[in-house]
Amino acid sequence: MDKNPEIELRFSRAADSVFIRELSIVAFRPYGDYGEVVPEWHISGNSITVIACFEGVPLGFAMISKPSNRYDQDNSSELLAIAVEALWQGRGVGKFLLKEIENVALKAGIMTLFLHTSIDNRNARKLFSDSGYRVWQVKKGFYPLGQDACVMAKKL
Repeated sequence: MDKNPEIELRFSRAADSVFIRELSIVAFRPYGDYGEVVPEWHISGNSITVIACFEGVPLGFAMISKPSNRYDQDNSSELLAIAVEALWQGRGVGKFLLKEIENVALKAGIMTLFLHTSIDNRNARKLFSDSGYRVWQVKKGFYPLGQDACVMAKKL
């Protein structure tokens, strides 16, 4: 995994489900109740998750699905979730996690990464756009609380 003088990146463990649940409740609250579904993705065996830590304490995560044929694209995957603790936002942790999960995806043979983000989530859309993701389509009323989603994609 890539190195950063402050942040350690590692693959998740089963015990990380508690952290993933707690952060998902807060980070995704504007879009719906993701406190159960994101940890379920984590333990399903159908995802790969990277955890960002500072001095051994988790502060963010990024999760992709295992390779599939999403949107009729061979060897593709979906960025299921990415979240960073509020105190660490704006410090490059999300960008660091995104780059690492892309590296993990490449090593798994994934050629295209898709993601969903709310039209209203300007910070996430900027992170993804700045990282080379482009809008694939818009899904009206996609989120449980009714927001529209941008489906974005990047060839890795």
